[in-house]
Amino acid sequence: MNAFMNTLKYNLQRAFQGRYGVDELSRFLSITGLLALLLSSFSSKLSFLYLLALLLITWSFYRSFSKNHTKRFAERAQYLKLSKPMIQQWSLLKRKWQDRKTHKYYSCPGCKTQVRIKKPENHHNITITCPRCTTTFKKRI
Repeated sequence: MNAFMNTLKYNLQRAFQGRYGVDELSRFLSITGLLALLLSSFSSKLSFLYLLALLLITWSFYRSFSKNHTKRFAERAQYLKLSKPMIQQWSLLKRKWQDRKTHKYYSCPGCKTQVRIKKPENHHNITITCPRCTTTFKKRI
């Protein structure tokens, strides 16, 4: 039995050698497809989600088992380019929540960069210098 499993493992490794594999886009497609599948099971009015789920999961598997690395890499780069602003916004919201007791975040009027300032103990007005564009502005704590 052990020899059979080793042979099967070796044959599977050979069959999948050179495939693109799972990346961020494939993971996103799979999770979105599974969520659509779950939502489609709640109501018969959402049955179109079942077809969408199957298409997304199929596309995810196709990408994972593809041997065309250059095309899959270009798709991944486009996905990362589109998703980067959303990921950065989410990270900023998460950091603001974690630092809410010790720091304040201000937006620079010059370049719109978020500046993180440690909350002063006895000050009501502070002067902030933006590290990116060196604009100086005053804010009230």
